[in-house]
Amino acid sequence: MTRETNTFKTSPAQRAAAKRYQQKHKEQQRKYSYKASGKQFILKYATLKDLDRVKEWISQREKELKDNTR
Repeated sequence: MTRETNTFKTSPAQRAAAKRYQQKHKEQQRKYSYKASGKQFILKYATLKDLDRVKEWISQREKELKDNTR
């Protein structure tokens, strides 16, 4: 007879609470994921050409946001 051990370091209640939060805040979770992916790309993998392109996107987005607030 084998005995199963709990391989999780968090309690079942904590895992359930985290799952409920993630389901309730899907859009916020998506935003965090995109932000983390973008940051990792910029800091670890981007070339100078990539960074120039990202700067262009940032400028475009800033202009859009400024134009929408007027």
